[in-house]
Amino acid sequence: MRRAGYQCEHTGCPADRRSHEGRCPIVDSTAARLIAAPRDPGPDPLRKIPTSDPAELVAWCPKCWDRAVSSAARLRRQKQQRREAEHADVLF
Repeated sequence: MRRAGYQCEHTGCPADRRSHEGRCPIVDSTAARLIAAPRDPGPDPLRKIPTSDPAELVAWCPKCWDRAVSSAARLRRQKQQRREAEHADVLF
């Protein structure tokens, strides 16, 4: 957290939520506790956190983390659906 300046490091927020550095403006406080997690949550983020090198972790606010995890899960479902559709084409 110290390395992040106790501020969420996500840069994919809507433009109206970004700070002057292009990062989410949420800072670690009693209102929003930041978490240290991988930059790319991937399809199963909780599995990756304990094995990640601490130097590769970044600070996330809860809202940004939830959006990133939801987006990764959505992309995983879409890829799976495409694979299933391609496989169905081969069968018929």
